[in-house]
Amino acid sequence: MREPTRAGELRSTADRLGRQLRIGRLGDPVVGDLVLSTLPPGAADPLATEVTAPAVLDVVYAGWPTPLARAAAARGATVISGAAVLLHQAAGQVELMTGRAAPVAAMRAALRAARPDCGC
Repeated sequence: MREPTRAGELRSTADRLGRQLRIGRLGDPVVGDLVLSTLPPGAADPLATEVTAPAVLDVVYAGWPTPLARAAAARGATVISGAAVLLHQAAGQVELMTGRAAPVAAMRAALRAARPDCGC
């Protein structure tokens, strides 16, 4: 995180869920059960060999899988792509705009048809 002091809401959520949260900066050791990378495309590439977490969420959705995602998957980690985040953001918007449940399965199928490498 570029500015760890801006993680107040995330820290509150982790506390509420009884989860320990460690917020790091580039260059810090990468440790934990879940590594959530919100870096722009390419920025996490140098960290690919350092991340040993059993779960990785890389919010990048273009150019998938990223080197970080490939390295984590090769180690057997659960890897979640930014396309999954994008999908659920879109579903939330559909629900807000229409007042109806979003057709998430159909939306996922359309995303996979358009971007087979999406990781969603």
